[in-house]
Amino acid sequence: MDVVMYFYIVDDMDTLLGVTDIGELIMAADRDLLKDLMVKNVISLNPGSTMKQAADMFFGYSFRRFPSAMKTTGLWVWFRIAT
Repeated sequence: MDVVMYFYIVDDMDTLLGVTDIGELIMAADRDLLKDLMVKNVISLNPGSTMKQAADMFFGYSFRRFPSAMKTTGLWVWFRIAT
């Protein structure tokens, strides 16, 4: 089962602007701005990344997921490794 842990923030042109942890959103005050909560320098893959590049990033950063620049029918796609 996948659990939502992060939200990916995009602009009107669907450009990835940042990412924020669901815990940050839950703990944020009503007046807090998303731009102040999100991480802006997002490490991501792009559709032209090779499987080796993806594997190197997964193991190099010890992340379970990476956002991708690929977008389909309103949903951002991300890649993850099985745990």
